[in-house]
Order: sequence, then C-alpha cells, then structure tokens
Amino acid sequence: MPPELNSRPRLAPGCRLGENNQQRVLLMPERALRLNGPSLEIVERCDGKHTVQQIISELQQIYSKAHHKKWKRTFSVISLSCKRNVPSISNSSAASLPA
Repeated sequence: MPPELNSRPRLAPGCRLGENNQQRVLLMPERALRLNGPSLEIVERCDGKHTVQQIISELQQIYSKAHHKKWKRTFSVISLSCKRNVPSISNSSAASLPA
C-alpha cells in the first residue's frame, strides 16, 4: 500500500546517507545501497519535513516527463522498504495517493 500524500517520510533510525568512492549510498545496519538519479533525489527528501506530495511535485519538476502513476509505484517501493526499516513514514492526514 503506498504512503499517504500528506505523510512525511524519513529515514529509520540507524539509516543515513553517506558516500563511498564518490558515490552516494544509503547506509543501513549491515548493508548499503548505492543511489543515483531519482532514487537519490527521493531519499534526500525523506527528511521528515517534506510530504510525499511535495516530493512528487519537486521530482516532476526535475524529471518533467514523470507521471503521477510512476511516482505512485516509486513510493510503493519506499513503503515496502519501510517495512524493512529503511525509511519510516509518519502520517499526518488520511489523504491517499490517487490511482
């Protein structure tokens, strides 16, 4: 289930952005994930301040051909990762992503 548009994603405790060989990585307990392009843009905005809607809007400006459906899938992946303690989602209202 995708996160709500007004939720404010943030990295889970123990997770942080770092650098390895001049590449940005998401450091997690006992593992690391190399990030670039949209994945890096999304994780950089998972700071607990940006809402999902704000992140989608900002990324649509950067990647002008982006469609809402594509970002819905992207946040579904983030939501799945949330269950594995990568980012955590804090909900602030009951609005959900449009289909």
